[in-house]
Amino acid sequence: MPSSFVSSASAHFGRLNRVASAGLLACLACLAFASTNVLAQASCQLPTTITSPSARQPDWTNADVPTDYLALVLSWSPEHCAAQTSASQRAKHAFQCQLNRFEFVVHGLWPQSQQAQSAKDHPRHCKASGPLPVELLKRHLCSVPGTDLMQNEWQAHGTCAWPDASSYFNSVESLLERFKRPDFGALTGSGGAVGTASTTPRRIKQAFASANPGVLSPEHLRVSVASGNRLKEIWICLSAGNNPQPIACPPGGTPDTQSIKVRAPQPAIAPLAQPQPDIAEPAAASDISCPARQKRFAGYGSSAKQALWAMYANGGETIYCKAPFRSASTRQTEGGLQVNIEHVLPKSSIKASAGQGDLHNLWPSILKVNEARGSFALTDSIPGEHWTYANAQQAELRGCDFEVESIMRPGGKVTVVEPAPHARGRLARATLHMALAYGVRLTESEWSMYLRWHEQAGPGVDEQRRNDQVEQAQGTRNPFIDFPEYARLLVQSRRP
Repeated sequence: MPSSFVSSASAHFGRLNRVASAGLLACLACLAFASTNVLAQASCQLPTTITSPSARQPDWTNADVPTDYLALVLSWSPEHCAAQTSASQRAKHAFQCQLNRFEFVVHGLWPQSQQAQSAKDHPRHCKASGPLPVELLKRHLCSVPGTDLMQNEWQAHGTCAWPDASSYFNSVESLLERFKRPDFGALTGSGGAVGTASTTPRRIKQAFASANPGVLSPEHLRVSVASGNRLKEIWICLSAGNNPQPIACPPGGTPDTQSIKVRAPQPAIAPLAQPQPDIAEPAAASDISCPARQKRFAGYGSSAKQALWAMYANGGETIYCKAPFRSASTRQTEGGLQVNIEHVLPKSSIKASAGQGDLHNLWPSILKVNEARGSFALTDSIPGEHWTYANAQQAELRGCDFEVESIMRPGGKVTVVEPAPHARGRLARATLHMALAYGVRLTESEWSMYLRWHEQAGPGVDEQRRNDQVEQAQGTRNPFIDFPEYARLLVQSRRP
């Protein structure tokens, strides 16, 4: 398509305002932002780091069919997100359905043939193309919300009428600037209703016409529904050529008088104080699980203890001091110090008995260090370096960066424990998992601190191996180890 079709005023979103994410990728239903007539809302959270998708294999090609008209296809995002029922689907669509909450988004801009008898008769995959560049993805991701979606729309449709991907997506943005999208209330006449409202395609078309007086009329639109007679998409039919204008859509779509349902967007939630990390879709749409309670051990009894020591049958290192011990049978460090089991999140904080025996929370510790930790809160704000065992006789204690101190806090003096930096990431992931799985309340500063510790020191191979062992023993995994990049989403979706 000639470059004159490309508007010089195409939207460039840059660094958009960040807002709170709504959900865990694989746990909760999609939430949607409060409606607005601007599709690429200022509330769209655009990652600063985006992974370029792989080029897609063509499903079929139809390169010689002329373009008779165009269809700007707008997807109703709440319905699309609700249809992502599996963990892998929700992971793949995290940007659209958890990190942001949209109403109408762009599915694509499709060259169409008037002579088509089926979907395979329209222009499709007209020329080969490689992966889209990251900068282009950044510019348009808030309008076409998915890197895989953008890659597919360009290869399947854009290559049939536009000289390059930039021209194609600039054309999309130009059309979005021309056409206002009515919100949920205008589509259904239900005002601020939640859940699902009933309407008709005629009312939806009239809502678009009313939002675009003198520009759109009902005949320019087609309504499509998904399973359950729910609003899926709106087509705006346009002429082909340098200056596409709304035209009457060919016959098809849902009849004007049919009663259909429109899923309402969910209300917005309060943002976290800190911005979200960069997010990219998992390459294989991996199954990201919720923090789950274990069900194999009734509590912190012999079974849980035996299971933990079985994981360390050939020895290991203690959590706070990295002191090696030879085997679970001797339970002594190489220097002869007794080793026992530490509850990272204090046992007294966990009301559920199953949580008290959860292996994700149980770690080998030098007995003296475990006793000094007690049930005191962890911190990283003790001033100076006053190691508790700096003058100990045993080298394993003397060299252990472990501090216990009483400090003044609002409300009085409290005793806190500052663990070594090498231990903080593991401690954070254990605590975050336990807090979310068992509904343990943490303070705002604790949530922030543990997320910071997690992000400063991600899980290593040994921690991943331990996660596998815990799964074998009790059947649950710690998602903060499996998917560390989604830590803030996990926290926001499940925090009590």
